[in-house]
Amino acid sequence: MEYTPYFRLIQTSLTHCNEFVRNFNKINYFGGNEIYINEVTLKLRNIFLGNGFTSDDCDELRKINLLLMFNTDLTHKYELKEDFQVCHLLNNFPQLSKCLYINIMWQLNLQKYFYEALTYSPSWFILPFLDETVDSLRFSKSFDVIYQVQGIVKAIYTNICRLDYRSSKSGDFNDKKLILESLLVTLTSLLRHYNTPIAEESITKSKNKTKEYNGHSLNCQLSLILSCFEMFLKKPAFEIEDKFYIYKINQDKEPEANNYSVNKYSLGVEETLTQINIILLNTLQNSVLNVTLDDFMYWVEIDMDDDIIADQELKRDNLQKLIGEQAYELVDIIKNNECFDHNVVEQLSTISLKSKTLQEIAKEASVGTVLDKIEKSPSKIVWLEELLSRTEILYFNYECLQTVIDNIEILRLEHLIQILKDHQNYDMDKEDEVQMNEIFLKGGIKLNLNDIKELIDQLAITLGTDYCLSYDPELVREQEINNYLNKITEENIEEPTMLKIILKSPQLFYEKLLEDIDSQDETQISTILKVISKTCPVSNHYIKKIIVSDTEPMEINNERSSRHLFLSGLFKLQIIDRKEFIKDIIMSNFSQALSAGANSTNLLLFLKTLKQISNQLKIKDLLPPLMIQLAQILDKFRWDLMTYSLLREEIVDTTISIIQELIKTVLINGTKNDKEWIRNKIINLKSMTKFYFQRLSLEKGEAINPFDTFLHPENLSNIPKIKITSFLCETIVRCTSKESRKLMNNEVLQNFYAEALSLLSTIVKKANQSSPLECLRKCVSDYVKILSDILIPSAKAKNQEEILLKDIVNLMKKFPTSLHDELTILFLDTIKELKIDENLLAEIDDCELKRILSDKSNVI
Repeated sequence: MEYTPYFRLIQTSLTHCNEFVRNFNKINYFGGNEIYINEVTLKLRNIFLGNGFTSDDCDELRKINLLLMFNTDLTHKYELKEDFQVCHLLNNFPQLSKCLYINIMWQLNLQKYFYEALTYSPSWFILPFLDETVDSLRFSKSFDVIYQVQGIVKAIYTNICRLDYRSSKSGDFNDKKLILESLLVTLTSLLRHYNTPIAEESITKSKNKTKEYNGHSLNCQLSLILSCFEMFLKKPAFEIEDKFYIYKINQDKEPEANNYSVNKYSLGVEETLTQINIILLNTLQNSVLNVTLDDFMYWVEIDMDDDIIADQELKRDNLQKLIGEQAYELVDIIKNNECFDHNVVEQLSTISLKSKTLQEIAKEASVGTVLDKIEKSPSKIVWLEELLSRTEILYFNYECLQTVIDNIEILRLEHLIQILKDHQNYDMDKEDEVQMNEIFLKGGIKLNLNDIKELIDQLAITLGTDYCLSYDPELVREQEINNYLNKITEENIEEPTMLKIILKSPQLFYEKLLEDIDSQDETQISTILKVISKTCPVSNHYIKKIIVSDTEPMEINNERSSRHLFLSGLFKLQIIDRKEFIKDIIMSNFSQALSAGANSTNLLLFLKTLKQISNQLKIKDLLPPLMIQLAQILDKFRWDLMTYSLLREEIVDTTISIIQELIKTVLINGTKNDKEWIRNKIINLKSMTKFYFQRLSLEKGEAINPFDTFLHPENLSNIPKIKITSFLCETIVRCTSKESRKLMNNEVLQNFYAEALSLLSTIVKKANQSSPLECLRKCVSDYVKILSDILIPSAKAKNQEEILLKDIVNLMKKFPTSLHDELTILFLDTIKELKIDENLLAEIDDCELKRILSDKSNVI
């Protein structure tokens, strides 16, 4: 503890008093020393007043009290001069007698700091002060004594509770036992004052004064016991404020552990505290037994100041109420804790008063009183809750609703939800509904983020998903929502701002959020998905509904079309139940696509979505019907020469890749009945469709049929060439590029590909329609790739390059005029690799290809 300038004033004043007023060694309780004690205390009081010290809570007075204690003529277990933190404060002035120190405390109302020292100082330090303190009570006024005893006993009790925080380096357990015994004896001596006959003439001559004294005595005991029992139950972990650390003396001898390091009392401490608890209750029992009905009734006339409770209605403003309610609390504690078991409960029950809660008081009040208390009471929330419970009045009274709006800051989520549910039971006029919207809007804005989401969720459930709290929805859409969506990024979605906008009209927000989903890039899609994820579960009410209702076709050739990216991302977020997602979004759109006049562009969108999530599907009961839908799509959109389009080709290609992925799941997780059900459903579909399901029919270890064999089980070697050409011509127009390549794994068919294309070219030339022309373009393009990968290597291995060249040249002759240049140029690299001779080159009709090949370097 630091030496302060105030210590110098104390030192000077006390040195003067010792020399010129009375030698401190001669000041005791007997011998007419009161006049000298008064003179010393007057000098100190002048110092305190001159420096603005008050007894409320002053660190300087706390330090001055310790200074006086350090310089009191006492002998301690440890030498204080060995503590470097306090040694400089010793012998600063003549040593005070114990009598003088104690009287200074009482007369200057510094007992608060004395009690603190008794509470937080080491037990060995406070013991020498206790005997003199007990003796001093004989000279105090009766009313003062009962409160002084309360303060000292509470301090000693707390000190004992904290005794286990201190550990003696010497490990002297007998010393600890002696300390506990001394403290117990002192405490017992103090408690006798509560049942000692009153000697003051001013009290004994007045019955009412006696009743008042007995009441105050009982009040002090009840208050003391309640606070002691509270400490006992903490066992013994209770926090110590930093300002009390100055009472840690001689830490080298008995170091004090940090708070909460001890979680139970030692055996000696617990036994001592238990003894004290019994003594306290015995003392109380003696006092209660002396209470008469006349006493109890008189106490109601004695006013008490209650500065602890802020609410006027709850204040214990008379002695009867204070004693009765404390007695009720104590009875409850004793009944609920076996460690306090005592038959004083029987006597206490006769004076116990159950205190009314503020809620009970509010329930009995008139509406006018409730409104007044909401405005003035420190416990506004209790009165506001009472107003909310009076629904018959609240929802038809402008003033009541306005009061709720004016105090919206103290409403919590549960209050807003209560209002939401209650007001549904009443038909309110338009003006009142406006106030209700204002309550939800203003109340929601000040909630934390999770509570705002919960409120929006409840509003959507109760009022409907199309609710709007704003008087001008268009303003919300065009300004607030647009401004927000234009400035957010994936890294910063400004969640508080977002939720406040959503609160006004979630449907408008989500509609605007997904309005341009087809034209968003991946970064923007990620931002949108993050917004949806952050607003779950609110988004659950809207996203699925908007997606299902939005059937506008998207441009298939738009490279930026990204709705499938959004849908697949949405699936991964699991905002919508995955089973519902597949059933209500994917399968529902597949059903529409399979109906007449369906939009193929939307079908491709949902196929792309399914392709991206196919490896994450765990929907056993939906997988078989989904597989059938895919089979039907594959069968329906498989083109022929007259119906070919790039869109149909992409639909078929995507569907095949999905089926190939999902068939693995069916084989692993599907039941025997599932597989049989799928086989029965596809029995009437085209062979090209059934090819992708053949594994469902195979036994373990059985090999699948190649594509060509599956389509034409009969041995092609035994079939006339014209039939082979016809079969190949009919097949390749329906094949995807991958399927055409699979056909060429058959060596017989390799020899007929060019001839089949020649036949196809002849047919297309006669038809002269866009779809056949597109189909021919696709087939020729596939043929060029097959030449490079399969046919040329095979021809070279057989030394049949010239035969292959002749087939190619003959094919070129069959191309339609409108596509001749475009298709022939595709063979440039092929012919360069095969080295065409001049004679064969001459057979090619004039075209760009022939002009390039006429260069001598490309001709044999």
